[in-house]
Amino acid sequence: MVFFSSTLSATEIYLAGGCFWCTEKSFETFPGVTSSVSGYCNGKKSTANYRDVSTGKTSHRECVKISYDKQAIELERLLENYIKSINPMDLEGQFSDRGSQYKIEMYFENDRQKKIYKNIIDQINNKNIYPQKINVPILPFISFFPAENYHQDYYKKNPLHYQQYEKLSGRKKFLQQYSERFNK
Repeated sequence: MVFFSSTLSATEIYLAGGCFWCTEKSFETFPGVTSSVSGYCNGKKSTANYRDVSTGKTSHRECVKISYDKQAIELERLLENYIKSINPMDLEGQFSDRGSQYKIEMYFENDRQKKIYKNIIDQINNKNIYPQKINVPILPFISFFPAENYHQDYYKKNPLHYQQYEKLSGRKKFLQQYSERFNK
């Protein structure tokens, strides 16, 4: 099943944050989020699967479809959580994952979303949390393809492997270092 821009509701967003296992986990238990689904966004091909996307030749990004209750959580808080869960200074991949499929991007459906995305980046830049200004690409949403079942809830299905990946990739240490700065 593929989702295109015309089928989006006001309570769904799509974010590419490197490894979709990690992005999915960072939203799975976030208050107000009703679901997070690993998948593939945009790209040149009309289908997507892990085998093809992992070559880096399809232009798809590993991403997560996040559904949320707008009465329970503001979009700005979700976007702040997103920035906190990635290295927003690295536009070529994330941590040990390199290649175009691991690039970070925020996808918007309309001008309102695009404006909110830009505003949250400006707010975070104004806090001087990172040693350099962040500039996460903000692009129009085109399509989403859910990833294979074995990728969904990977951190739950394979907790030891996930924890090892999170630690050895450098993600865990980096996020701990900068998350403290958000609360100042």
